[in-house]
Amino acid sequence: MPANTDQLAQLEADPLTWRLALFEQYLTDTTGQLIADGPHHRAFWIWAWAIVRGRRPKPFVAVWARGGAKSTNAELMSIALGARDRRRYAWYICEVQEQADDHVQTIGAMLETRDLATFYPELAARRVNKYGSSKGWRRNRLSTRAGFTIDAVGLDTAARGIKLEEDRPDLFVFDDIDGRQTPRPPPTRNGRPSPRPSSPPAPRTEQSCSYRTSSTRPPSSPSWPATTRPSSPSGS
Repeated sequence: MPANTDQLAQLEADPLTWRLALFEQYLTDTTGQLIADGPHHRAFWIWAWAIVRGRRPKPFVAVWARGGAKSTNAELMSIALGARDRRRYAWYICEVQEQADDHVQTIGAMLETRDLATFYPELAARRVNKYGSSKGWRRNRLSTRAGFTIDAVGLDTAARGIKLEEDRPDLFVFDDIDGRQTPRPPPTRNGRPSPRPSSPPAPRTEQSCSYRTSSTRPPSSPSWPATTRPSSPSGS
């Protein structure tokens, strides 16, 4: 049975409650223990949770160490904005198309989970045409019955002019956008790195992820309410 308004309000009370209720497996280790958010994760989710329709904030740029779950948080954030009807059409942008496709496929697997379908059945269902055939559920595009669509875009492909019918994207997520293809200066004969050129290249940020959308700047000292897992609609 779908969730009612009170249950959704409880679920969406704060981002940690939302994530624990729907995607607990992404927030725990192999023993089932919760992996606590760091202050940078909390700042990111405060920013994401403040997003509203029709308003454009400053972008959020996350430069996190490898293993810091930047891609997982970017993927979950994309779903959260669609679930809460804050954004309708997203681009997930990576250095190469294959990377972007992989991230969008991960999001597709998240959308098809049972817990998400319990609270957001329209978001978990594929958009279909009048003949009942799936409309936009493939490797590089996911389009849901709720009206939320996400496209995979590689910087190595031509994306100019991409749109969804008459809609233009209102969310851009940049993830893995430079890194492995950036050349490094060759070593000298003694094994030491060559001197940097007078005009150095842009700094490597292969661990960075940028989220460009609409919201308010996150507060400098975030505070979090006590988190409780919302009850399932089937238990009400």
